[in-house]
Amino acid sequence: MKYIYLLGCVLLFVSCNDELMQPSNKPTSVFDQMSKRIEETYSMMELKNLDWPTVHKQYRALVDDGISQDSLFTVCSLMLFELKDGHCFLTDNNGEKSAVYDFTQGYYVTPDLTPALNYIGEYKQWRNFLITSILENDIGYINYIAFNKSEAGYWQQVLEYMKNNDVKKIIIDVRSNPGGEPLIAQNLCGYFITKPTKVGTMFHKSNKGKNDFIGPLTLTSTPKQPYLGDIPVILLTNRASFSSSSYLAGMMEALPNVIHIGQITGGGGGGFLPYELPNGWVVGITNNYFLDVKGKHIELGVTPDILVENTPEDFEEGRDRMLEAAISYNANN
Repeated sequence: MKYIYLLGCVLLFVSCNDELMQPSNKPTSVFDQMSKRIEETYSMMELKNLDWPTVHKQYRALVDDGISQDSLFTVCSLMLFELKDGHCFLTDNNGEKSAVYDFTQGYYVTPDLTPALNYIGEYKQWRNFLITSILENDIGYINYIAFNKSEAGYWQQVLEYMKNNDVKKIIIDVRSNPGGEPLIAQNLCGYFITKPTKVGTMFHKSNKGKNDFIGPLTLTSTPKQPYLGDIPVILLTNRASFSSSSYLAGMMEALPNVIHIGQITGGGGGGFLPYELPNGWVVGITNNYFLDVKGKHIELGVTPDILVENTPEDFEEGRDRMLEAAISYNANN
């Protein structure tokens, strides 16, 4: 009889231990696991002055095991939005619902390229992600729609095209560019330098503690051909220039011939890791961060040297004040 009792105790211990190792999919457990992951993983608590235990307590009060999955998703999303980070996301297990913070709120972002196309006239399309044109006064215009890895090889051809047309100034337009492959930004800087140049540093979360980081890890751009750094380069951004577009704006702070015009970028100064929650939902959490050569975060956005913003009225009239400012900019003034 005592052997049966002992066996029962062992089975009870194993069962309880298994429950500890594998959190249940009860709403309270799902919420707690998500909050714990954020607290242990998120890399910019200090930058944003976040007191996560207080945030957790605020939203935990809204959750019990009788809450519906839809309501739980809403509460978890609202807690996630406290990070104000466009890289962080939550999706349900069917991929039917997703929540991502809108970093453009409070800013006007031109809906499409129509006004810009009114200025550039004829243009050359390079696959799906690059538009180029030679404007009046030998100004080269490049519109980079997204940092797509498969398009990276076209940059040399595009810049050779610019050099062959003897352009006197280049405008690189990354407005509404949502980002993509960060290494492309680092490589792109290489066309405007003559020697290896530090363009920033990275810090990676290494453990669960608030200040557990590996870094600084130096990011260096190496010279590439054709070299075009002996002419003015205008970087044009808006609030929807996110992630790798913000990296490019931050990295170009190290290049003396680059002037940044337009609207503050959308930030996105770190990569994310996805985690599966006990109920199958997936949460993405930023786990590193980038600093420019001046030691500034880009997460909150990179501020232009010359601030110019378009308005809804400009769009209706087909006017692009930002591009006008880039075209008329004279480095000698």
